[in-house]
Amino acid sequence: MTDQPFVCGRSPAYADYIVFGMFQWARCVSGFELLDPADPVHPWRQRLLDMYDRLAARAVRCVT
Repeated sequence: MTDQPFVCGRSPAYADYIVFGMFQWARCVSGFELLDPADPVHPWRQRLLDMYDRLAARAVRCVT
């Protein structure tokens, strides 16, 4: 993940969105932090959360 910003290169593609979907589901249904900020996958997920005016980051979380 350190050689390129996304799994498929300079911009996200199908593989990025499929894997991100699993992380997003877990983020929305659980309060548990799956990734430590030191994890090399963390910046990749953050880039996807930040895309499209932070649309994914604004998703409703069902955590109480």
